[in-house]
Amino acid sequence: MAAEPKDLLDWASETVCDDGIGEVCLRACASRAYYAAYHSVTWIGEQLPPAHDKRGGVHDQLCGQLQSPHRPDNWRSKDLTLRSLGYILQQQRDVRVRADYKLSEDFTSDDAEESIRRAGQILEMSAALSPPGAGEPESS
Repeated sequence: MAAEPKDLLDWASETVCDDGIGEVCLRACASRAYYAAYHSVTWIGEQLPPAHDKRGGVHDQLCGQLQSPHRPDNWRSKDLTLRSLGYILQQQRDVRVRADYKLSEDFTSDDAEESIRRAGQILEMSAALSPPGAGEPESS
């Protein structure tokens, strides 16, 4: 069975609550929470124009797509939500980079728990968005 974004977030949420969890596990929880958030919004990026700024990787480009004011007409009514998703996802990516690469910096349970909370917020916002045209009759 394939994993879903919620599975990643559930693992992070359950693991962060373990007694005596060490910093390595806290970092892993934040990283999995980020990937849960990322994978929950990729479907949106597939429906938006490519990011104008091609620097960075696919994660930066997805954040750029979500934050961009340039979007098809059928997504304009969801502009504020999409921008919010883009900014929160970018913040989460920064936390994930810190968790995965900046090992000389302390990473606390508060950091991991906040990352999990924000990822849950992204999953909820993404689930609340329906693809444009969903549930609407097709025009001929």
